[in-house]
Amino acid sequence: LNAKDLFVSQAMLTGESIPIEKFPVSPAEKRSANALDLETICFMGSNVVSGSATAIVAVTGSETYFGAMAREISGARPLTSFDMGINRVSWMLIRFIALMTPIVFLINGFTKGDWLQALLFAASVAVGLADLAAGFVVLAGLMWAFGAPFSAAMLFLPAAVGIALVFVAGLALLCAAANVFFRDFRHLLNSVLFLWFFFSPILWKAEAAPPKAQLFLALNPVAPFLSLFQQPIWKGALPGPETTALAAGLAVLALACGVTAFLSAERRFYYYL
Repeated sequence: LNAKDLFVSQAMLTGESIPIEKFPVSPAEKRSANALDLETICFMGSNVVSGSATAIVAVTGSETYFGAMAREISGARPLTSFDMGINRVSWMLIRFIALMTPIVFLINGFTKGDWLQALLFAASVAVGLADLAAGFVVLAGLMWAFGAPFSAAMLFLPAAVGIALVFVAGLALLCAAANVFFRDFRHLLNSVLFLWFFFSPILWKAEAAPPKAQLFLALNPVAPFLSLFQQPIWKGALPGPETTALAAGLAVLALACGVTAFLSAERRFYYYL
């Protein structure tokens, strides 16, 4: 309505420390897309530096410009690409668990005829898959903490896990059959796995090994499987088709050998157990 040498600081709203003079009627009409540039309006959150004025209060509280800013800040945080990626991978793993558990239960039940044993086996499979899903959450947290790049190549990780699971299943069947006939095999296996872990490029990059050791690394059967994980995580790129084909071939070969060895030796388990 009226003002006398009214200077107002809008630093809280605009970050500008210089006070702005306000008028009852703007001396020079100028168009501006920013409401904070209007010289005839005082905003909540600003403070009078000098002068005096009489004005009409139009809105208060959350209806003001300052209240709208506070409401936006206190609202729900929008989902980032990282959040959406974790959400998609999590739901994919949940669907995989929900699909695999009844399949394992039905196959084991119809082939063995013992539905109670099939139920227990399916439950153990579900627990293992749930543990695998929790491991993905931990992996995502570590990647975020160390600043690893998140890219579309990360969506290949579930396929890499599937290939690795087939390979591990074949080795597990071979080791299970060997453990029946050789009771000290599990102790030997622990030592072999311990050494195998440190001789595999898990905690270090294969490129860092000396040239003479590259041949031995190439002969390491887990090298292509590690590459399936390292390429999307470290470099944000899909593994090469040769690496994927080699890993898939080794996985199928290991599973075929494991199933064949286990089924051929299964009839003699009774005498050793």
